[in-house]
Amino acid sequence: MRLEESADAARLTPFVLQLWSRGWPDTRGEADARDHVRTLLRAGHRAWLAQDGGETVGYAMVRDNGDHLCLRHFVIDAGRRRQGLGRRFAGLLAERHGRPAMRLDVMMTDDRARAFWEALGFAPTATNMRRAETESLGC
Repeated sequence: MRLEESADAARLTPFVLQLWSRGWPDTRGEADARDHVRTLLRAGHRAWLAQDGGETVGYAMVRDNGDHLCLRHFVIDAGRRRQGLGRRFAGLLAERHGRPAMRLDVMMTDDRARAFWEALGFAPTATNMRRAETESLGC
């Protein structure tokens, strides 16, 4: 496996849509995903693709925050999961950036993702909560 840096939002969009489909119910489409990628790149994030045998099998959006590497997005193509690629990809990202400390957010409802990261030695540090804008608090 090798890493390839990319700033091609259109190339990254399918991976962002896969990532979004795994968590909170999401109605955003391709144009939203492209805009999201462009926003993150302008904010200093770097997009990495995982290449395996000439095929793009994964995507990560990362930001080096000095004392740690922040993984904003991390996804392995749905058809290539459970083959050890995610573990290898995460390891390559850590090596590439020379930062053993890493932070990331995982959707509370995504048990498979939580189990994956916990198997790599990550531990929960916080719970983020969200409320739909249209709901009343009943106050």
